[in-house]
Amino acid sequence: MATWRCFDVVLDNSESEKAGGVHVLRALQAENYCCVWASQAIPCSISWECVEEERVLTVLQLEDFMGMVYNYKQVAQGSAGQLTTLSGYVTYMMEAMPQKIIALAVVGVEEYVDLQVSKQVQIQMFESWEELGEFVTMFTKAVAEAPFRRAQEETDLPFYAGPGCCGGPKVDRVVNGLLNTEYCAQTANTRKAWKK
Repeated sequence: MATWRCFDVVLDNSESEKAGGVHVLRALQAENYCCVWASQAIPCSISWECVEEERVLTVLQLEDFMGMVYNYKQVAQGSAGQLTTLSGYVTYMMEAMPQKIIALAVVGVEEYVDLQVSKQVQIQMFESWEELGEFVTMFTKAVAEAPFRRAQEETDLPFYAGPGCCGGPKVDRVVNGLLNTEYCAQTANTRKAWKK
């Protein structure tokens, strides 16, 4: 097992009660991820333990999502009352988990709602629970690999180590010497052709 998979995927207890929770669990287990059922601050959310990751993935049922979209329209038309809109729900999640980057996954919807522009929240739509399971698996892999990618980006690997290293001409920041590099590449290709 790869070292980047040595952590737990934490699935909210309420997800285990839903029919689709089994598909998400099976998809993760098929890729050898350790899964744990536990109560989360946000219902139907998925997070990751033992990894320095600030993300949380929240799953919305189509009915809940559409209800919040409908409530938004009602509020916009001046309807009184305490209606939960999608924007209000995202605000609630951001307050419940202020240090987390929140992503929403909606199951059963074809249309994309562009809430991510106004609240900077990623929203994914899925036709089925199987698609959601595949997405959670890919999302989990990205979460697991993120610390290693950040570490790689911080590693300083210079493009040119010096004149004796590669035997090629030096190219400075203003790209002086680039034509010499191109000439050397052409010369090397010509040498290869002559050897054949």
